[in-house]
Parts: sequence; C-alpha cells; structure tokens
Amino acid sequence: MKPPLLLIAGWAHPAESMQPLADLLRDLCTPTVIAASDFRPSSSLRPNVLLLGWSLGGQLALAAALAQPAAVTGLILVNTTARFTLGPDWVHGLPAGQVRALGRALRHDVASALQGFLRLSAARHGHAGPAPADLPRAPDPLTATLAEGLRQLAETDLRPQLAALRCPALVIHAHDDAVIPLGAGQALAAGLPGARLVVCDGVGHDLPLRAPERVAEVARDFLHAHRQTS
Repeated sequence: MKPPLLLIAGWAHPAESMQPLADLLRDLCTPTVIAASDFRPSSSLRPNVLLLGWSLGGQLALAAALAQPAAVTGLILVNTTARFTLGPDWVHGLPAGQVRALGRALRHDVASALQGFLRLSAARHGHAGPAPADLPRAPDPLTATLAEGLRQLAETDLRPQLAALRCPALVIHAHDDAVIPLGAGQALAAGLPGARLVVCDGVGHDLPLRAPERVAEVARDFLHAHRQTS
C-alpha cells in the first residue's frame, strides 16, 4: 500500500500550487494537497503519514511532527526554516520590521503586497525576479488569513525542539532563496537528527512552483527509502 503524503503549501499560496509536485509523486504515495491556512498542527493526522511542507507549510509540518510523533513517519521540508525572523542569536532570517511592513502593506493593498512577495519569492540573491505577469497568479485569500500566517512566521521558533524529532527528514533548499536564506536550511538540517540536506542551484524561494520536477527527483529517493524501511 502506498503511504499517505500531505503536501502543505507556502504562505499566500493555495493548495493547488502543490498539485504539480503531488502528481509527480503519485506513483509512490497517495498525495493530498492543502493550503497552510487550512492546516492545524494539532488536528488529528492519518496514521503513518508523510508530510511535505514548503516555507510556512514546512514550519507547520515540523510543528505537527512534534505534536503527533506517532502519526508522522517522515518529513520533507522545502525552503523551510525553524525561525523566520532575525534575532540576537539568529542571522538566517528577515528583519522583523520587514515582516511588519508586509503586514501593513496587506492592509493597504492586498494585491500589490502579494505581487511584491511573489516577485521576491521568484528572485535570486542579486537578481530581480520575473515580471509579475510571469508569476503564478496570486490567490485571493482574506487579509486576516494572510496576517495570521505572517504572525505565525514572525513568532515561531522551533529550534529548541528540533532535537526531539526522531522521524526521517529530508531538507531541500534553494541556494539563492531570497526569502529564507540557505543558512536557515543548513541550520535546520543540522538540528534535525539524521536529516539529509539537498541544495538546488539556480532557483529561489518558489522552487516547488518553478521546478517541481527537481523537488520530486530528490523526494522520490526519500520515498523509495521510506517504503523499504516501513
């Protein structure tokens, strides 16, 4: 029997943004896609589920694995960080003021704020992102839902709990991620016992959207190994 795989999208992206990746993995698992705004780490999960999370979705996947260790049998974390904002002991994040500014922009003009974030997601360090017309169409969620996601990103710090996770983990991170720096992914992999890190060159934060086949190629190896050991 193929294991269930729940794919959790990143902030401001609908569940459908993960569907191309889910389709590429369908022969190895039974995938379900969900938006980050619709996922609650404390909600009951299917037994023996694998979680694949992107960005905020990855943080939520981590939190779910911590809350329900008996249910989660593996984690695939794409462009994910245990802590999103900078701190006295954390250099791999965005300034808290920049996150607050995005929140203010959302209240003023949701469409423009989302386009700015999508452009940053498509950008690579030192390079501008594609024109907005070339980006995936921005979703139309409620401002309050987006603001709650930003609050989660700004306040969450899972670093002290990472060592408690015992399920296999794969960390996939874009080398040129302009939203969550590569250092955050490296630190995440180092903090998770036995985690494997794979770095993808030439792409930014929107890796699952721009190159789902590259994520799938790495994830397939992880899923094959999972089936052999389960």
